[in-house]
Amino acid sequence: MTVPQRPDDVLQEAEKKATAVRENMARLRELRLAREAHEVQTEISAGNQVAKAKRKKRAR
Repeated sequence: MTVPQRPDDVLQEAEKKATAVRENMARLRELRLAREAHEVQTEISAGNQVAKAKRKKRAR
């Protein structure tokens, strides 16, 4: 059996949960942006690499 809670307690608990959700969403957003930035940086660095010249085959 649950104990009836006061309306103030319920509102405070809901506010805490909402704040925790917003903080977690912000954390996940930062992680996603960091991952995307890393991917772009990797693509750029891969595109800037000089292609190795193919070695010519020796004539026999």
